[in-house]
Amino acid sequence: ERSSFINNIKTFGDSPSGMFAIVSDSEDLEVAVREIFGKELKNMVLAAKNTLVVRPDSGEPTEIVPKVLQWLDEAYGHTVNDKGFKVLNKVRVIQGDGVNLQSIKDILD
Repeated sequence: ERSSFINNIKTFGDSPSGMFAIVSDSEDLEVAVREIFGKELKNMVLAAKNTLVVRPDSGEPTEIVPKVLQWLDEAYGHTVNDKGFKVLNKVRVIQGDGVNLQSIKDILD
């Protein structure tokens, strides 16, 4: 998993897209986010021109998304935008599996 993450950062971290997403739950999501992205590869992520989008694809979105947001906030910190919302520094989260109008509301709550 680690070597795949490194390859993706090297391949897409400086592409003209502005963002790049990496599926992050093939083995252990918490280890991937907290240890690999949050510590081991943090300098690599910060040095990349583009924003990393961490993409958990399994689990209950109302449980997974808040955890991933918290873990990334612990590692990368955040700013507060003019509307009062936290914005993660250099990283984002996208969840597709299991997302619908109700789960979006539940995640935001």
